[in-house]
Amino acid sequence: MTQPSYIVPPNAQAAQAVRSSQIPARWTSSVAYRDFLLNAFTNGVTQDQAGQHIGDLFDKVALALMETITRVNALEQR
Repeated sequence: MTQPSYIVPPNAQAAQAVRSSQIPARWTSSVAYRDFLLNAFTNGVTQDQAGQHIGDLFDKVALALMETITRVNALEQR
């Protein structure tokens, strides 16, 4: 069996850093982004997965960013 060709190789140190992050469960978009990153760092991303991965990454980053902006704006309104 041939080894997969990774565009993002597994990275145990990065996976541990992401795993250790403290994100409140109610921040659902940020939790989804963290889980997405954890999966990528734990398992790597192969060439075959690249197209789907980039699309998913864009979606998750955008949603997490909008969630963060909304929460910061709410804090500023106090």
